[in-house]
Amino acid sequence: MRRWLPPALAFLLARALLFAAGLRAFPGQVRDQVWSLESWVRWDAKHYIDIAADGYRLISCEQVAGYAPQDWCGNAGWFPGYPALLKPLLLVGLPAAAAAALVSALFAFLALHALWTRFLDAEASPKAYVALALAALAPGAVYQHAAFPISLLLFLELRALDAFARERFLAAGLFGAAAAFTYPSGALLGLVMLAYAAWIRRPATALLPLALTAAGTGLVLLLHQLVVSDWQAFFKIQKKYGFGGASWPQHTLLERLRPLFDPEGTLYPALQTLLVLLLMLAVAVGLVLAGKRYDARERLVSLHALCYWLFPLVLGGGLSLHRADALLMPAALLSRRLPAPLQWLVLAASAFTALRVAARFFRGVLV
Repeated sequence: MRRWLPPALAFLLARALLFAAGLRAFPGQVRDQVWSLESWVRWDAKHYIDIAADGYRLISCEQVAGYAPQDWCGNAGWFPGYPALLKPLLLVGLPAAAAAALVSALFAFLALHALWTRFLDAEASPKAYVALALAALAPGAVYQHAAFPISLLLFLELRALDAFARERFLAAGLFGAAAAFTYPSGALLGLVMLAYAAWIRRPATALLPLALTAAGTGLVLLLHQLVVSDWQAFFKIQKKYGFGGASWPQHTLLERLRPLFDPEGTLYPALQTLLVLLLMLAVAVGLVLAGKRYDARERLVSLHALCYWLFPLVLGGGLSLHRADALLMPAALLSRRLPAPLQWLVLAASAFTALRVAARFFRGVLV
């Protein structure tokens, strides 16, 4: 019971917060909107459902209003892992929104269960319980439950990091391959494991997981070649969103923080960016000053957090940082090392930003 009840309660806590966000988003239409499964399907979510229902497409943007005719459109700019899980549910007649909500909710729970059992050791202590609650209410929490691959990716990443920490390198690589097949940034797992292996002066241990994780991305490109006759389809579609080159991370960060000082800006995503910045600085300081006292899982989670925080900042473009922040959920493990009052303060701040960002997601304001 101790292995299943705490993550189940943490999951329900997150859903309660998201219901409260729905009440803020639709104060006059509670019955029609807050309980509607369509509220979980926003923006990119429709591409994943489209892939599951009808497969991949790559077309010229000449056929799509609002884009330059020399650009490429279609749904091949999104990875196939999540649609592959939706497909069987659609085939048995489940409505698309229900299928997506079911898969996302299942893996949101399984990700919390993985963190609780494999990283927090199902420890019956106040700090472990607060760390689990922080994982459930982490910045960008709505994306763990919405029709996106975020919760699936988090589950696969947690299992990969746990397997690598336990020196089960084949399992780590297979979970890494599944993560890379699910989401573009899943490929970063290989670099996280390589960085840790280099830190402990055993770089050869990361070669198999690194190769298998890279193979997950390669499989996506092969699938695009087979289906749309162009292995570069993902890159062609994503290029029009401004992700083609690298940016200095501080430039992206300052741009996303600017609404804090602009009364007409989008305040709460910027507030989440500030909170995450402070937390990642704490992770970096902790890794430098206390890293030798960390166990393998804590070191891996620290490296994972810093890598997955910096990568979107370097990528720049129109990337949704508030959604990318959701991938930092495993760092909740590290909150156990904080003094109890500070751990509770982080939990309260995370819950506040998660609530406000979720309300804007439900309104269709945030991608």
